Amino acid sequence: WAGSTASAERLQRLRCVAQRALTIYERCNDLRGQLDCLYLLVVATTNIGDLEAASRYRSAIIERAASVNDRAVEARALGVAGLAALQRQEYKDCFTLTERSLALFIELNDREGEAAARARLAVTAAWLREYTFALREFESAMRIYESLGHKRGLAVIHTNRTLLLMRLGYFT
Repeated sequence: WAGSTASAERLQRLRCVAQRALTIYERCNDLRGQLDCLYLLVVATTNIGDLEAASRYRSAIIERAASVNDRAVEARALGVAGLAALQRQEYKDCFTLTERSLALFIELNDREGEAAARARLAVTAAWLREYTFALREFESAMRIYESLGHKRGLAVIHTNRTLLLMRLGYFT
């Protein structure tokens, strides 16, 4: 009980700090900072249980993505919105948003963004029971992260891929 109370208090503090930071980023017209804050607000409000607020923050992410003429910022915004949907277990929305961000990352030749989007598609596909697609996307993300020397990305991919393979009975 004490642990959950402390966690709820931390999430409330996160919410307050992220809201203050969002206000500052809005005054500065810093869209990337706004997106980061909005994502933190989605995470905090989802975990607190304020799903109405979480939905509003996620909608704000998507609206801001549509309002920019910068494809890189749009790709990031869609990726953040996809993460927010995944956090809320809205897997179909996550899949759709992530597909859109993936297309932009490919267009921009942003290999790290592409790998992250493919990794998110893989996780989402696994939740949607599209296991063959999930494994294919894990492999694609893994190849990209290997080519970039991105050790943390590789570690996350290996972990998630192994968990899926265990779920599918490969290690019994």
